[in-house]
Amino acid sequence: MEKTEFSAGDTGVLEAIARSGTRLLIPVLGVIHVQEQNWLQVEKPLMAGTAVTGYVERRDRTIRFEGTSAS
Repeated sequence: MEKTEFSAGDTGVLEAIARSGTRLLIPVLGVIHVQEQNWLQVEKPLMAGTAVTGYVERRDRTIRFEGTSAS
């Protein structure tokens, strides 16, 4: 993703719309920080360029953001 609110140790959900129009909810199982980048560990991969809305679950709050999946 070109931007994310996820950081190491977070979990949450990515929401996307498939080409068929079906709403997808993809769990984010974890986040790995490697060389200044955060990589999301997701249950299902998304095609590059897919528009997503993310929901980060933190102990005290949920954070919502929008972005685009990377390759």
